[in-house]
Amino acid sequence: MKKGKFQFIVILMSIALAGLILLQAYWIKHDFESKAKQFDGTVMMAMNKIVEQVEEMENRRLVVNNFISLEDSSITFVGLNDSLLNIISSVAMEPPMPPPPPPGPPSPARELDEAITKKIWER
Repeated sequence: MKKGKFQFIVILMSIALAGLILLQAYWIKHDFESKAKQFDGTVMMAMNKIVEQVEEMENRRLVVNNFISLEDSSITFVGLNDSLLNIISSVAMEPPMPPPPPPGPPSPARELDEAITKKIWER
């Protein structure tokens, strides 16, 4: 094989290899951006859910504290009995719910529980 042909093949292979490296770099960057957008979306969904839960708890507290009181004579008129009032008061005085744990791989204990449950149902 002539020296010129050999150099041409080496240059052509180098260009092809550089093209493959650039293509892989592009797809890695694209995948990274896609995962970042997916993560941001998941975080926003979790934050919105927590905000909704906090708003709901706050609304319950406001209703119980501002509109239902033990001294209010309209309670007997409306027909709320003591047990219902106790339930509403206990709901309003509950501490806020902790945020849900971040998503991740299932715990080994959960996997074991699922395996045991599956074995029991197979019998």
